[in-house]
Amino acid sequence: MHVLLCSLKKIFYAFLQSKEPKEFAKDVIYRFLINPWYDWRRSLLKLGAGVINNFLNPLTGPERVKALIFDDSLYSRNRSKKVELLARVFDHGANRYMRGSCLPAGRSAS
Repeated sequence: MHVLLCSLKKIFYAFLQSKEPKEFAKDVIYRFLINPWYDWRRSLLKLGAGVINNFLNPLTGPERVKALIFDDSLYSRNRSKKVELLARVFDHGANRYMRGSCLPAGRSAS
């Protein structure tokens, strides 16, 4: 969820930097982002459902099986000490802790 939230902030920043006319001012976005009472899970669920329904579903036919795959593979950095986002992460494949970071990735498969 944190990755999606960071991506949402980048999208808002790119939206604010564009030269196209906007339907709302930037203070609306900032109030939206700092509001502690907003339901982020519901917002991200609606965003994900919108992407699937409006972008991914038209790309495939009705007879094909659709799948959305999310993967958080471990990027191992065992010999590093001063690397950004370096953490001690449990690798379920090797059944031990390793130094590295998780790289979330998503793709559509049909």
